[in-house]
Amino acid sequence: MSKKQRYFYYYDEVHDDFASNNIVAKPVPEDYEYFPKSRLYRIIEPVAYYFIAVLIKICYGLKVVFPIKNKKVLKERRDRKRGYFVFANHTNAINDAFAHPGTAFPGHCYHIVHPDGISIKGLRTFLRMIGLFPRPERRKTYLTFHKSIEKAIDKGRSIVIFPEAHIWPKYNKIRNFPDVSFYYPVKFNAPCYARTTVYEKRRNGSTKGVIYYDGPFYANQELPFKEAQKDLRNRIYEKMTERANDSAIDCNYHYIKVENPEEVRMEAL
Repeated sequence: MSKKQRYFYYYDEVHDDFASNNIVAKPVPEDYEYFPKSRLYRIIEPVAYYFIAVLIKICYGLKVVFPIKNKKVLKERRDRKRGYFVFANHTNAINDAFAHPGTAFPGHCYHIVHPDGISIKGLRTFLRMIGLFPRPERRKTYLTFHKSIEKAIDKGRSIVIFPEAHIWPKYNKIRNFPDVSFYYPVKFNAPCYARTTVYEKRRNGSTKGVIYYDGPFYANQELPFKEAQKDLRNRIYEKMTERANDSAIDCNYHYIKVENPEEVRMEAL
């Protein structure tokens, strides 16, 4: 039986989103706590996080999910007591979410996500416990967000960022992305890694994913801040693009550029 063909009609590769999760996102509350001070929360949080992390580690060990290559580079940063950033392309919801907790284990990691990540009724607290950092949209919350990222890096934890912002399933290229996400590594002088999901062709024309880590990359502190931010973005983008040059097109996934934003849509036939 032939697989369903999926067609993605896009106009703007920076803003068009094909997540298809039907979640109605709510703004991050102004009083949102990234690291709640509640004693009960602080007791339960590591239990919840490591319960999930151990399951993920087992799944990757059994090769149930995408294989991960070149992860040894995570140990090559100058100061292994401080945290680091991982910049990843966004093409597979499950592996994008689980690859780094499994790789960084027993280290603790966070994922910077769209606010819809905490908009699932009844799951906000649990999702926060397992490492979701929702991006704020209000100025007051942004200050708390900024301080929380600094705290995570100082505690030696890692932070995963998807600079493409939106998921495009099984897309085999690196989409253009701005340098705004690279503010934090420059600000905190923290090492960065590129994590690229590359797709390999199967005999039937479909593809399977393989994840590669590259780095570490450091901001050039001799450049003015904005230039250092752009330079860091360009070096990581170039490395991810280099990896993606070997990424294959899945015969069941078709991306088609349209001339009008009103034509952006997904179809499954």
